[in-house]
Amino acid sequence: KMNENIKNFKKDPKEELELLKYISQFNNYSIKNISLIRSQRNGALGVASYKQFKEKGYQVQRGEKAIKILAPKFQDFFRYEEEGKIRMEPVSQATKEQKQQIKEGKLKVVKDSLTNFVAVSVFDITQTDCPTEDYPVLYPNKPENFNFKGTEKDLKRFHQAVSDYAKSQNVKVNYDVVDGTAKGFYAPSLNEIVVDKHLNEKEKTKVLLHELAHAEMHNSKIMKDKAPELRAVNVLEYQAEMTAYIVSSKFELDTEDYSTHYLASWTKREVDDDVYLKSLEEVKGVSSKMIDKIVENYSELEKIKEQENTPLQQIESLKAEIKERDLDKSYADSFEQSAQIREDIERKEEKICDLIKDNGLED
Repeated sequence: KMNENIKNFKKDPKEELELLKYISQFNNYSIKNISLIRSQRNGALGVASYKQFKEKGYQVQRGEKAIKILAPKFQDFFRYEEEGKIRMEPVSQATKEQKQQIKEGKLKVVKDSLTNFVAVSVFDITQTDCPTEDYPVLYPNKPENFNFKGTEKDLKRFHQAVSDYAKSQNVKVNYDVVDGTAKGFYAPSLNEIVVDKHLNEKEKTKVLLHELAHAEMHNSKIMKDKAPELRAVNVLEYQAEMTAYIVSSKFELDTEDYSTHYLASWTKREVDDDVYLKSLEEVKGVSSKMIDKIVENYSELEKIKEQENTPLQQIESLKAEIKERDLDKSYADSFEQSAQIREDIERKEEKICDLIKDNGLED
């Protein structure tokens, strides 16, 4: 079943796009488990075990069918010599004499060795009695405390956060005229990115994300150790495009526009299933790393902005943002989105109260 799903992802761009959305949402799971979750519960928001949900105060509803995923099984092994050969056995199967030798340190123990994978049961949040308004809190669609609304100022700050990420990775970024139809390129020998200077802020950011994906996965040092099948030009290109899409969609960076572009530029993945899986795992790891660091950079830039403003300026700015978010609320296309907007407004109102109190502006 899983192999069939993987083949479908390779053959159908819409299926692959859905997979990328799931990777963005379930980035702490392997590609195989993400595929298993999607095949058994399409539309899942966030999964956990029965026990984990119970610890959070939620009960799995009676009659709900579990989602089966794979979990690693670890065991402690001990080494011993027999007939001139080094052997390994699980500590649980050691004889009384061997256990004594282990205790005395005469036999070496190798802890937490991966032995195999076992099927375990998880459930989606929608299968529990958790109120729908709590879904965004437990499984947010975008990074926590990431206050991005797509305004011109937000885009500039986001672009700066991405540029700061490039700097932290020692990747030089230049803005210049790029010949031909390309909007940018990455030069591995120089570890340098060039982005067309004539692009607007949004396009520059998307191109920069794409080229940064190349810089992360396809720099000279990494390429030297890559398996030949993972060095094929088509693999390198779709890895970069996938990573840029996942990062952009996580930050809600005009995903509809990007989805259209992704589908239009999609080409059939003429690679083996194993190569496809390995390339996806790499995409998942790099996109997760980029998202975490960009959020950190963006938040830092917001703090600097707040420190530069006087308390009164901050209050006026927050009031304007509340007014804008209040308008957004009337266009919300889901309960979850409406709840997120309401929480954002409440946070801003609390900030205003704190600013008034902390700066003696009650009068």
